[in-house]
Amino acid sequence: MAMSPDEQTVYKNIVENLSFMKRQQGVIAGYAVAAFIGLYGLTRDKIKPELVEILIWFVVAGSILCCYLIVRAQLGIASQRRAVRRAAKAHFSAEQIKTFGLSYRLPFLRDLDFVLCLIAVVAVSAWVVIYLWLHP
Repeated sequence: MAMSPDEQTVYKNIVENLSFMKRQQGVIAGYAVAAFIGLYGLTRDKIKPELVEILIWFVVAGSILCCYLIVRAQLGIASQRRAVRRAAKAHFSAEQIKTFGLSYRLPFLRDLDFVLCLIAVVAVSAWVVIYLWLHP
């Protein structure tokens, strides 16, 4: 069954939103890494020993927040993929769904390797900054 113009608009917005949310995950991780490295660069020679613990907690909190936002975006992506799957089932044949890759069996897990790499990048950058503060 063909999509109405309104359905096409909604479908297009959902698909574009998927791309936007995937980019946001990378941007979140990139900003976190840049913030950690920038914070270390600004404080490496001037930091008082009593402030190191505060900065470490700041980096730990930032890492946790960043990982939460990455996972939250992944949950949003999974939700959008379920919507794409519902629309695909209603408007495309089984062959078209297979051809275009519109079937997501486990939407949250589809890009889990990508999500885990982003979380690892954030965690490793936080660990390096903390290590450098503790071992000047």
